[in-house]
Amino acid sequence: MVATIRYINVNPDGGVPKRHVSTANIEKSGLKEDRQNSHTGLNRAVLLYDNQKIIKLQADGHPISPGTIGENITIDFWREGLSYDNFKKGDIIKVGKTILELTFTAPPCEGISKSFLNGDWDIVNEKINPTYGRWCAKVLKEGQISIGDVIEIDT
Repeated sequence: MVATIRYINVNPDGGVPKRHVSTANIEKSGLKEDRQNSHTGLNRAVLLYDNQKIIKLQADGHPISPGTIGENITIDFWREGLSYDNFKKGDIIKVGKTILELTFTAPPCEGISKSFLNGDWDIVNEKINPTYGRWCAKVLKEGQISIGDVIEIDT
């Protein structure tokens, strides 16, 4: 599968919302320009989400925007038939020279509630709403990423 980076999102103070940057450096612990407050660990170093899911949630009236639910990389799928819905644990994600491995979907927390009508952050709970979970990844190879970089997904 092939996709591109639509947004790179960081918050040097930690938490949400994260602001957009054009480039970032991915290290084993996550994006160098970002600070993780409570969601730390090598298996959740980088958080990924699908731009099309954000657009769909916005169409449903939710005040979500890229970066407001904590994702570091917002992905655009541009080849027909490709989908974030096909992600699974163990998939290898190549972004330029950077390599990530999907580890699990992140359980949502109250900190992202402002992104949803009535604070209903369970909308991105994979157990309740399959395919809407945010994916965590560990870093297999460090490197710099930029908006527009091609993402290759080995499933």
